[in-house]
Amino acid sequence: MRIISWNVYYGTLNNNFVSNQTLNMQNVSLVSPTDRVRYILLLAAYYNVDVVVLQELPGALPPLLNGGVQGPGQITFNHNIGINNTIQVNFNYATIREQLVPPGYANLSASNRNYGVFINANIQNLQWAQPPTYYLPLTYIAYLKVLARPPIHFAVAKNNTLYNLFTWHNEIAPNAIPCLGQFANNLQQNGPVQRPVLAGDLNVYIQSIHQFFNNNWTDCYDGLDHILYYGNAQHVPGLVHELNFRSDAHYPVSSEF
Repeated sequence: MRIISWNVYYGTLNNNFVSNQTLNMQNVSLVSPTDRVRYILLLAAYYNVDVVVLQELPGALPPLLNGGVQGPGQITFNHNIGINNTIQVNFNYATIREQLVPPGYANLSASNRNYGVFINANIQNLQWAQPPTYYLPLTYIAYLKVLARPPIHFAVAKNNTLYNLFTWHNEIAPNAIPCLGQFANNLQQNGPVQRPVLAGDLNVYIQSIHQFFNNNWTDCYDGLDHILYYGNAQHVPGLVHELNFRSDAHYPVSSEF
C-alpha cells in the first residue's frame, strides 16, 4: 500500500512553479489549488500510489473536482512524457468538509474547506470498503460546546486486505496536542484496529507524536505533516525525492507499507 498526504492549501500561491525531469515537465504551475491537485495526482499515478489524501481543498471545489461535496467523483486525464509513453491518471474520489458543526455546537475553526480522498482506479484489486465519515466527532471538544476539527475515517481493501485510514487537519496550538491525545485515546478505546493509518497535517512535531504513539508505529513525516502506520513503513522509494515542492508551508509526504 502506497499513500500520499498533502495540505494542498485553499488559496492562490503566486510564483509557485516546479520542474520535473522524470515527467518531462518544466515550470509547471502550482499557483492554483487545481494546479496542485492535478500535479500531485499525476505523480501518484506515475508511482502507482494507491491512496492520496488532501487537506484544505477550498470551499468552492477546484474545477477539476466535479463530483461535489460528499459526492463521488472521478478524475481522468493523460500526460505524455515521451514518444509512446503516456501516463494515464484515473482516480475515484470523495470530499467531505473539514469542519463539522452539528446543531447546538459552535466550531473552533471557521473553515468551509474540504478533505479529499482519492483512490487509484488503475490499480487492480483496490476498492473502497467504507466511505469517508467523521470519526467520533463529538469527542473533540475544545471547551463547552465548541468543537475542534475531527478526523475522518475511511477504509480501502487491496488484494482482500483491509486498511483503516484516517486523514485529519488538526487544530493549531494550543489545541493540537490535546486533540491528538484524544484521537489516540479514541483509537485505543474504540478501534478500528485492523491496519490503522493516520495521515494529514497534524500540526505537531515528531516529539509530540511520541507522546501518544509507541514504537509499533512508523511515522513518515515532514515537519507538521505525518503518515503514521501501525507496523513497518518507509517513504515511497523514488517518489520521496520528487516531493520537493510545497503549497503554502507544506511539503507532501509519502509512505509505503
